[in-house]
Amino acid sequence: SITGPAFKGYFVQARDKRTDKWVGHFEESKNSKVYPECSAITHGTVPPKTEVYLTWVAPKDGQTEKFISPVPSWSATTSTGLT
Repeated sequence: SITGPAFKGYFVQARDKRTDKWVGHFEESKNSKVYPECSAITHGTVPPKTEVYLTWVAPKDGQTEKFISPVPSWSATTSTGLT
């Protein structure tokens, strides 16, 4: 989930910690757009949000993941709402 002060959009990408390659995939949900070619998901609507729930499916080979998520209109100190 992403929670925090109101934000206009989001982009989340899953990557392998060791190789930095894209891994796994996100399941499309209401008001989201999935980009399977780069293991990413983004907002599908414009209105400000205070929370978003996303479902990510891990790869079967058990790679170690990291999530990249620049959230527009958040500073680096407030983007810690990504869990």
